[in-house]
Amino acid sequence: MPEIRPFTFPSTIGLSEGVISPDVEKLQEFLQHFGYLRIASASEEFSAVRTAANPPDANLGSFDEATAEALRDFQQFHGLPATGVLDEATVVQMSRPRCGFPDIPTQQGVSDFVAQGNRWNRTDLTYGFQEFTPELTQQQVRDAIAAALNLWSQVTPLNFTEVLLASNPDFVIRFVAGDHGDGSPFDGVGRVLAHAFYPPPNGGAIAGDAHFDEAETWTVNIPVPAGGIDLITVAAHEFGHSLGLAHSSVAGALMFPTYSGPQRFLAQDDIDGIRSIYGTRGRFTITNGNVGNFAGWAATSGVRVITGDFNGNGRTDIALVRQEAGWQTIPIASSNGNGTFAITNGNVGNFAGWAATSGVRVITGDFNGNGRTDIALVRQEAGWQTIPIASSNGNGTFAITNGNVGDFAGWAATSGVRVITGDFNGNGRTDIALVRQEAGWQTIPIASSNGNGTFAITNSNVGDFAVWAATSGVRVITGDFNGNGRTDIALVRQEAGWQTIPIAFSNGDGTFTITNSNVGDFAVWAATSGVRVITGDFNGNGRTDIALVRQEAGWQTIPIAFSNGDGTFTITNGNVGNFAVWAATSGVRVITGDFDGNGRTDIALVRQEAGWQTIPIASSNGNGTFTITNSNVGDFAVWAATSGVQVTTGDFNGNGRTDIALVRQTAGWATIPVAFSAA
Repeated sequence: MPEIRPFTFPSTIGLSEGVISPDVEKLQEFLQHFGYLRIASASEEFSAVRTAANPPDANLGSFDEATAEALRDFQQFHGLPATGVLDEATVVQMSRPRCGFPDIPTQQGVSDFVAQGNRWNRTDLTYGFQEFTPELTQQQVRDAIAAALNLWSQVTPLNFTEVLLASNPDFVIRFVAGDHGDGSPFDGVGRVLAHAFYPPPNGGAIAGDAHFDEAETWTVNIPVPAGGIDLITVAAHEFGHSLGLAHSSVAGALMFPTYSGPQRFLAQDDIDGIRSIYGTRGRFTITNGNVGNFAGWAATSGVRVITGDFNGNGRTDIALVRQEAGWQTIPIASSNGNGTFAITNGNVGNFAGWAATSGVRVITGDFNGNGRTDIALVRQEAGWQTIPIASSNGNGTFAITNGNVGDFAGWAATSGVRVITGDFNGNGRTDIALVRQEAGWQTIPIASSNGNGTFAITNSNVGDFAVWAATSGVRVITGDFNGNGRTDIALVRQEAGWQTIPIAFSNGDGTFTITNSNVGDFAVWAATSGVRVITGDFNGNGRTDIALVRQEAGWQTIPIAFSNGDGTFTITNGNVGNFAVWAATSGVRVITGDFDGNGRTDIALVRQEAGWQTIPIASSNGNGTFTITNSNVGDFAVWAATSGVQVTTGDFNGNGRTDIALVRQTAGWATIPVAFSAA
C-alpha cells in the first residue's frame, strides 16, 4: 500500500473566490482536513468526524462559493474577520502548531456524538503505551501523561489507570512519525503536533487512542526550551478528544485547536464541556463518627480546639486545651483515617493550670523537631518568665517543660504585641517571634527552640519594618516568601495609604533582610472593605503567596500576589464568577488547603448559616486562575450551620488532601463530622 501523504498548508495570500490554481487545492485540502469542507476526490481521514458538521462540497482546485463559505467558517471559528479571502492573518493562523483533529465549526465544545452515545459508558478507564519518545525517559512520559489525564479526572468522576498493552487499554498512546497506519500521517516538525480519536463507536479499533508526532521536540520542562513542545499541554488536549470533546472556539480554552505554549489547566469552557458528558466528581466523602466523651469535653466552657499531628503518623488529630480552671488533662481525638477517632485524655499536671492563667496564648508547633505536634503557652500579661511546653509523646501523653526565657517573657507581655510562630532558622523546629503593632519597638524578638524545652533568645533591629508593623490597619502574615525553608514575616495594610508589601526575610540567625516592594493595585485591593487576606502556595513553587477574598458584594475576582522570592510580587486578578458572590454571602467562612492534592493551595467556603447544601472550592490552576466546583455535601452543610460549631481543616486520612472537620463547642453532639476531600 502506498504511503498516504500529509496535506500541505496554504501560504498564498490573497486567494479569493473565482481563482483556479494548485494553490487553491492546498487551501481546500487544509479546510477539508480540519472539517470545514468536503471534496469527493480527496482522502477522508477522520471521515465520521468531518461529515458530522455537514460541510459544503467543493470542486478541487476551484475557489468556488463552497470554498469561500468554508474559509469564512474557519475565520469565524478562530476569531478572525470572516472575509472569505485568504488574507495574511488567516495564513498566520493556519500555520500555527495545532492538533490534527477536525474543528467541526458548527459545534461549541461538545461533540455531536455525545447525544449519540459517543462517550465512554464507564468512569474507570485505562491507558497504555505502544511507543515512547526517545527524547524523554519513559518515567518522564508516564508522569506527563498521568498529569494530563489528572486535569480531566479532577473535575469529573473519571479515573485513569495505566496498564500493559496486552491488557487492551482504552487509550493506546503512541509516538510515531509520518504515515503510521491510521490514515492521517504526520507532517514533520511544526504544524500538526498530535491527534486523537473519539470514544467508541467512532474510531473503531483505535477509538480513544492518542498519537503524538515523534518529529516534534517533546519536553516536560517549564519554561519550555526553544523549539520544544510541552507534552502535558498537548496530551491533555488530545485526551479531551479521547473523552468525547470537540475543538472549542473559545480562545484560552485548552480545547482550542492551536498550541500557544504550556497551558496545564482547564478553562471553564473545558470544564463545562466535559461535565456535560460525564458529570461532576463528588468532592467530599462525609463521615460522622462518634467520639463519646470528647464531644462533651469540647463543649465545656473555656475550651480551645487545636489541631495537629500529635502522634506523627501523617494524619491530623484534634486536641482540647481548657483556658479556665478545672481540668488536669489534654484530651486528644487521634484520627484513625476513616472518620473515627481514638480518644485519650492524658494528665498534664501543672500545664493545665498554666493554660488557665489569664492572658495566656495557646500555640502549636513541632518544638523538638520529631514530627509530632506540641503545645506551648505564651503569657501576654506580666508575671511569667517562662514558656511552658507540652511535648507530645505520640500516645496521648505529654512531657512537660517550663524553660526560662528571661526578657522574652516581658516583651511578650508588652501591649500591642502579636505572637507568631514559624521555623525562623530552618532547622525543623518551631520558634516563636514577637511583632509589636504599637509604636515603640525597633526589633523583632525571637525565641528559637533548642528542642529540649529551652530557647535561644535574639532581639535584632529591623529598622523601618518595626514602624511599618505599628501602622494602623496592618495585618502581620508569615510564610516562606523566598522558598529557602525559613519563615519570613510580611505586612499587608488593610487601610488606604500603602503601595507596597514589606517583608522581613529571615537570615536564620535572628536577623532579617528587609524589602518593601511596590505591588500597585494589589495594595488598593487589600485596603478594600470586607477583604480577607489569605496566604498559601497558589502556584506550587515552594514560595508563599498572598491572596485576597472579598466577603462583601462587588468583586468578581480573587487577586493574588505571587512571590518572586526577592521581595517583589507578580500580580494577577483572575475572574472566579459565582465564587465571588458566594464568598460575600453572610455567614461564610473562608478556608484554605490543598483540596485536590496537587501541591497548590485552594480556597473553600463553608457557610455557617442555614441555606447552603454545598461547599464551593476555587482550585488553583497555578497561574492566577481557578477552577470552580460547588459539590453537594448533604447533611454536612446543615451541621456546619449549627450553633457553636468550629470549622477545622487538616489531612485527617493522610492522603495529601485537605479535609474539613466540625467540632461543636455547645452541648448536643456526640460526633465529629468530617468531609474527606475526594479530589
